[in-house]
Amino acid sequence: MSLDYFIKKWMAVFPKEQILILKSEEFYSNPSATMKQVHRFLNLPDYQLTEYRNYNPGSYSLVSDKLRQQLVEFFHPYNQELEEYLGMEFN
Repeated sequence: MSLDYFIKKWMAVFPKEQILILKSEEFYSNPSATMKQVHRFLNLPDYQLTEYRNYNPGSYSLVSDKLRQQLVEFFHPYNQELEEYLGMEFN
């Protein structure tokens, strides 16, 4: 079952305008701008922290290029469908 299956279920209940989907990469690279986006979406006043700490940094062992390519090929149709449905690119 692909992720877009669950997103479509939520969007069957709530209008698309009431759902905000963010990329975690954008939050980690620019948390201040991402939080501004969240506040604007929720119609809340902007509130910025002086620091955005990452309390759960993860590290992953490297995978081989061959395995990475196999994963890219396997997930490509699902990712493409999700990107088209949401109008976002996830790379």
